[in-house]
Amino acid sequence: MHDGEVIDITKILNDYSTDIQEALQAEAIATAKEAVAELKNTSPKRTGKYRKGWRVQTTKSRYEIECEIYNENAGLTVLLEKPHHDRT
Repeated sequence: MHDGEVIDITKILNDYSTDIQEALQAEAIATAKEAVAELKNTSPKRTGKYRKGWRVQTTKSRYEIECEIYNENAGLTVLLEKPHHDRT
């Protein structure tokens, strides 16, 4: 402590923790967006509908983040992910 200053180590650590969490969340979002871009570039493009359907949905809370990558034209996606399901 210098000149009557009180160093609040708890506040410093909380601020640092918050900064790290925000950086990790930003990186997760950026990675998910890169994955969507890659999927759009590598998906079949007969009509373009499937290729253009890739999206990312992000759910954030204070301590965690969830990025779900999906295709809004889910009919084919379901068949690709679960080929054993009967489509009748």
